[in-house]
Amino acid sequence: MWQSSRVLVLALTSFLGLSAVSAGPSFRGGHGDVARRLASASSLRLHFTIKRDSMYINGASEFDVFANPVLSENNSIAFNGQATFVDGTTVQKYLLVDGVTYSVAQSSPYGVVSETVSCLPATVTTPLQELVGAINTATPVVTAASAASANSTRSLAQNAEEATVTISASSCACKGKMRPCIFFEGLGSTDNSGLSDTTDYFDDIAKHAPCCSSIKFAKVNTADYPWTSATQQQKVCDLSISMSPTSSASTKTIDNTIIVAHSMGNLLLGGAIANGKCKLSSTSSWVALSGPMKGSMGSDYLQNACSGNSNGFVSAVANLIGRCPANPATASLAYQAEAYASSALNAAYIAAQTAYRSYVSAAMCSNAYDGLLSLDQVVYKLGGSVINHKSKENDGIVEYASCAGGFATSKFSNTHTSPFYVTKLNHADTAFRHGDALFDNSQKPVKWFECLL
Repeated sequence: MWQSSRVLVLALTSFLGLSAVSAGPSFRGGHGDVARRLASASSLRLHFTIKRDSMYINGASEFDVFANPVLSENNSIAFNGQATFVDGTTVQKYLLVDGVTYSVAQSSPYGVVSETVSCLPATVTTPLQELVGAINTATPVVTAASAASANSTRSLAQNAEEATVTISASSCACKGKMRPCIFFEGLGSTDNSGLSDTTDYFDDIAKHAPCCSSIKFAKVNTADYPWTSATQQQKVCDLSISMSPTSSASTKTIDNTIIVAHSMGNLLLGGAIANGKCKLSSTSSWVALSGPMKGSMGSDYLQNACSGNSNGFVSAVANLIGRCPANPATASLAYQAEAYASSALNAAYIAAQTAYRSYVSAAMCSNAYDGLLSLDQVVYKLGGSVINHKSKENDGIVEYASCAGGFATSKFSNTHTSPFYVTKLNHADTAFRHGDALFDNSQKPVKWFECLL
C-alpha cells in the first residue's frame, strides 16, 4: 500500500561502486568494459522505516531495497532490484529483473517452509517497481564530497543543506471541531441491521479519524433495494440524525455530524436530501468517496449481458458488479441517459446531483484504475478495461465524471491535501481497504481523510 508523505526516511548504505553508477552515461570505455564493471559493483541498499501503519507493505514497517546497476543497449544505466517484507512467519519477496517483476512468497506456520514463485502480470504494480523506478529516474550527482571508512559503508553529501528533504508529519491532528462520524457503505451489502461499532468494508479507518468524537458504521441493505428506495433513503436519514444530540427528527436536520459515504451510499444520501427526507446543517460535513452520481456503466454491462445482447461476459467482472439477473440495487445504477435508465431514474439522478453539489464538503474520485497493490488490483484493472465505460478515466467501476457529480474537474487536485482529491486508485482503494502508497501523491486515501477536516 504504497506511497505517501507519511513515510519514512531512508538510510543509504553499501555504496561501493556508487561513484561509477552515479556518473551514469559518462563511463569511459566500451560497452563490454562498462558492463563488466557494473557486474562487479555492489548493490545500492536503501533502508526504509515507515512511520504510518497504513503504508506498511505486506505488514512490514521496515525493509531494505537492493538495487543493482545494469547497462542497457543504448549505454544508459538502469537498476534491477529486490525487496523482502517479513510479517511473522510469512516472507514476501519481489524481484525486478529487466522490467519483469517476480513474486516469491514463503511461509512456515508449522516450521515447514513452503514457497510459491510467480511472474506478475504487467498490470500489477508493486512497491518494488515504484522504488526502483524512482532510482532509475533520479538525477546523477556529478561531484560529491565523501567520508569513507575502511568498511563497506560510505556516506555521501552534496551541499547537504540544499539536499535536505522536508517530509510531512506521520500523523495529522483535527483542524476543526470533533464531531460524531457515520460511515455508509456502497453496493452489495444485505445487512440492514442499523448501526455497528465495527466494519470490514472500511478496514481500520477508525484509527485515522482524528476529527471523529465517536464512530458508527451504518448497515443498510444496498443489494435488494434500489438507491431510489424511499424506505432506504429514510433509513439513511434516521441513522444520521441519531448520531448527534443536536440533530432534530422533527425538523429533519442532521447537525454537528460528519457523514462519510462510499459509492452508492452517496446516491442514497443525495436522494434522501433531494426528496426532503432530511437536510444537513452548516455544522455537518458530507465526505463523498467514489460516488456514482451519474450511475455506472458496470450496471449497463451486466444488464446487457443478462439480456443476451453481449458478445461475451467476463466472469471475473461478476465479482465487481454481480451476476444475472441484476439485483435491484445494481439495476438502479444504470448510467444516466443511457439505454437502461428510465426517465424517472434520470430525474432522480439530476435531483441527487443537485443535493450533492450543495452539501458535499470533500470528495475523492479517480481518473485511473491503477490502484494499490492488493488482491483487488487485477480485478479492478480488468473492470476498467473490459466494461464499456464512457471514459478511460475511471476507478474500474465509476467514472471520474460520474463521481464529480457536476463539480468542475478544475475543483479537484491530485494531491492528498486537497479537499477535492482526484486519485489513481481503484474502487476498493477509495474505501480505505489497502492503505496508502509510499510515494505517489495520487494514491494516499487514508492520509487524505486523516488530514482532511
